[in-house]
Amino acid sequence: MVIVKIGGSLLDQGPEICTPWVQRLRSLSLEDQFLVVVGGGQLVEALRKQSALWPLSEADYHHRALAMMDFNGQLFAQIYGLPSQDRAIALDDPPPIGVWTGSAQLILVSELEPSWRTTSDAVAAWLGWTLHCPVRIVKSVMPPNGIPMTLTEKSWLLWRNHFDEMTPVWVKRGVDITWIG
Repeated sequence: MVIVKIGGSLLDQGPEICTPWVQRLRSLSLEDQFLVVVGGGQLVEALRKQSALWPLSEADYHHRALAMMDFNGQLFAQIYGLPSQDRAIALDDPPPIGVWTGSAQLILVSELEPSWRTTSDAVAAWLGWTLHCPVRIVKSVMPPNGIPMTLTEKSWLLWRNHFDEMTPVWVKRGVDITWIG
């Protein structure tokens, strides 16, 4: 299995951006299984702005952001006719391509800091660590020179403005994370 994180900003741009990635996964699903994690995009950005106005804890806002990731995942799954999976960890026989919609359950996961420092990148990396599988990250910004780049502590430092602060935790733990688009 391979975790593929699709940035919420890609979903915000519409099907002309996401569809080629789904088609690519469908063509590769004969060789491997994929679990897609969809980021929060504009929904989470709006929540982030609200957090500056309303006095809830950062953990409260984090939990709401996870629910918005699930909403985007459900939307993505419905649009592309893919099964949503909220318990991927317990699946014995996952489909060729599934969409993770279990982020709201992660409020109980102690390894994921409940703050703005933890984004969908870290959620995807945590899933990779938990399921012992590689993670491929697709963002609205291409890696340098358009060439896939495996994240290391050093490369994360160079490109940290494109990743959250918690991603290096999973790199240090040995998760194979590659920025592919």
